[in-house]
Amino acid sequence: MPRSSGRSWPTPGRILGVLLCLLPAAPLPAQVPPDLQLVEVASGLGRPVAVRHAGDGSARLFVVDVDGRIRVIRNGSVLATPFLAIDGSSAPPPYGFGLGGEGGLLGLAFHPQFEANGRVYVYYTDAQSDGVLARYTVLPGNPDRLDPASVQVLLRIDSDTTYHKGGDLHFGPDGYLYLSVGDGGGGISLDTCNRAQSLSPADLAANDGNDPDCPADAGFTGTGGNPDSRALQGKLLRIDIDAATPAGGNELCAAAANGSTGYAIPADNPFAGTAGGPGRCDEIWAYGLRNPYRFSFDRHTGDLLVGEVGEGEREEINWLRAGQGGHNFGWPMCEGSLGNCPGTVAPVLEYSHTANGAPCSSVTGGYRYRGAINGLRGLYVASDYCTGRLRYARRGSAGWQFVQTGAAGPFLEHAGFGEGEDGALYLALIESGKLLRFSATGQDGLFGYGFD
Repeated sequence: MPRSSGRSWPTPGRILGVLLCLLPAAPLPAQVPPDLQLVEVASGLGRPVAVRHAGDGSARLFVVDVDGRIRVIRNGSVLATPFLAIDGSSAPPPYGFGLGGEGGLLGLAFHPQFEANGRVYVYYTDAQSDGVLARYTVLPGNPDRLDPASVQVLLRIDSDTTYHKGGDLHFGPDGYLYLSVGDGGGGISLDTCNRAQSLSPADLAANDGNDPDCPADAGFTGTGGNPDSRALQGKLLRIDIDAATPAGGNELCAAAANGSTGYAIPADNPFAGTAGGPGRCDEIWAYGLRNPYRFSFDRHTGDLLVGEVGEGEREEINWLRAGQGGHNFGWPMCEGSLGNCPGTVAPVLEYSHTANGAPCSSVTGGYRYRGAINGLRGLYVASDYCTGRLRYARRGSAGWQFVQTGAAGPFLEHAGFGEGEDGALYLALIESGKLLRFSATGQDGLFGYGFD
């Protein structure tokens, strides 16, 4: 809908509105089950920020610890040996591993054909706090371990500061890999380096007079990093990891010096080739984002929902219908519906920091629930990292609406969500190192496939 007008551990300034989405096929509006509860599944998981499944029928859960480990939960038990460890306890990853500010191991995605090819993708911050997208492959004969020697770096992004990293990673229903990248602003920042609105390297601010981090740093460029990658900040990226780009001229802003990359660009990316305008970064799918810390795909419709961490006043959820890219969500001219940014796309849900309550606000984007719990099915569930308020929303004839907001919960805990193969919804608690599952008595084992 066009408009007329950072998460650190912990950093104030973000809220998560839990959203519930109405399943249009249901005869009555979905409501949160009164007996809905969070049941502990596992503990001792370090500082978890994301949960994934492999899509291979094993029913395993993989928990991402921001400190550099991925733990495996098999048949309800946490395996002693991590799936991957890049925290210094094993061979360090390319360019090292860093935990400054909001950095660390942030994203994990399993290749859609993981069962056949064993490929896994991670996003982490290196020793200089720059972003790295890398591929690993499982050890032969051991699907519970990744081979550290198999690592291959696909993409690197220069980062201005240790804040606003984004870092979530998912394969879409189209088979392409999506990556969220924050604007790199420090703490509470107005993106003075103009990252979020830069579609090409020519748009980048050389130096705003106040922030010496606007230019690419020598440590990044000196190790082969592309300074044009700064234009990928404040964006949602979409790439084809099943193909590569040969050396030569192109508009790939994270390419090597000779133009080659370990990925290719889907032909229908909004800025691919000359159709999107000369010089624009072909990797970009959407832009104008501050810190798209967590996002997810609706497994039934393919729609994409992005939890966008706000600055000082608003938290927002942005929605992209399946297959629709090119949206400008307005940052830094607008924060939520506040500001003046004509022609941009407004959030479908937002809430104020005042409404969220003390001590701070930080949205943690969740999932549109498609599991077996009656009433919860079809609702979008999210939370707030600062206040621990779970929120639920639905999409009906009048658009998206919040239908319920929970009481304040644990402070600085709700850091990420995830789905099981069966559609079960999980919540990661970063400080207590626990994984919780949404549970209720009203489960029928049937899956509603609603139509939007």
